[in-house]
Amino acid sequence: MWGRNSQTLFYRKGQAVMAVAVRGATPADWGTPEKLFEGPYLFIGGPTMFDVAPDGRFLMLKQSRGDGVTLTPDNVVVVQHWFDELKRLVPTK
Repeated sequence: MWGRNSQTLFYRKGQAVMAVAVRGATPADWGTPEKLFEGPYLFIGGPTMFDVAPDGRFLMLKQSRGDGVTLTPDNVVVVQHWFDELKRLVPTK
């Protein structure tokens, strides 16, 4: 996944998330890959399964409950227009 500045490439290596500065046209011209962090994050269904916010923070799904039990989600709930729903559920008057 490309960083917002289009000069950094983020990728997975096992359970680690790596970053490399892209300085030229070929990998030989790029910087040295750096391990940013690693942990029990979900990497299912695609090559990335994470996103990078404009401020550089990562959005990822944690893999365990903390008691050693591995979780595999069987669904994801997406709430569209959540701000309108929040105003409906919690009126300001």
